[in-house]
Amino acid sequence: MKTISYSFLFFALFLFAACQNEQAKPTTEQEAPAAETPKRIVSLNGSLTELLYQLDLGQNIVGVDVTSSYPEAAQALPKLGHVNKLNVEAILALNPNYILVDSNALASPAIQQLAQSAEIEVLAVPVPQRLDGAVTSAKALAQKLPIAPEKIEALEEEIQKDQNALKEFLAQQKASPKVLFIYARGSKVIMAAGPNTAMAKMIKLAGGQNAVDDFEDFKPLTPESVLASQPDVLLLFNSGLASLAQAEKSADEALLSLPALVQTPAAKHKRIISMEGHYLSGFGPRAAKAALELAQNLESEMDK
Repeated sequence: MKTISYSFLFFALFLFAACQNEQAKPTTEQEAPAAETPKRIVSLNGSLTELLYQLDLGQNIVGVDVTSSYPEAAQALPKLGHVNKLNVEAILALNPNYILVDSNALASPAIQQLAQSAEIEVLAVPVPQRLDGAVTSAKALAQKLPIAPEKIEALEEEIQKDQNALKEFLAQQKASPKVLFIYARGSKVIMAAGPNTAMAKMIKLAGGQNAVDDFEDFKPLTPESVLASQPDVLLLFNSGLASLAQAEKSADEALLSLPALVQTPAAKHKRIISMEGHYLSGFGPRAAKAALELAQNLESEMDK
């Protein structure tokens, strides 16, 4: 099973998502050609939305999920909720021909409900957490959407160029700082990321070490959860850091004064990095650029 190709996985997952409405769809001897331009697309994944724009299919998108924040044009489209909490009625009202979803999200009841529509095809697309994962996604999309091979080749070349730049930068680095990623939504929701997270993968790709390894996913930030980790650098999304600001304290001051962090090397040296969330964690077309930027930020912070 581990040797199965993502192209095959795309079709296997697509068939799974579509099997519920197979009998509802009228069958004909000759299906519409794959190269037919899709008229209306709903994208329920920020990385897939960004990829569609890069592949010149942005004009066909009629609605997106809340993670679709890039490019700027996507922000003007109707927001349809998160894949785990979708507005099904709003999606259906847009009359899409295709709904694009990360293949890992097929268990969502809303996705299964949408797959029952005879007029809609739910395309389950792999979004691998790799720097070149967008190439895999693009090739899967090309099985159903009219994407010129030259577009995918250009994407692959651009990502390879960014990966080469990252490799060259990391070759000059001697230290591998311990980085603690903190997911924050105000002072009442502050979580630390374990090794089985997208952020831990990105930290490693950027030349760092995930600071904690005694829990897998996310865990509330407490002195006990970071006691042995002693992180060198704190990493947050821009929105998460901003949410910590208080009337009497800046966001940075509020973060560094948290009891769980105050005695860490990161707090003592005021080493904080914040980056845009989707860019940093989405593993979309700009993932290699994000990894390089994070690596450069880590070097800058460790000089303090």
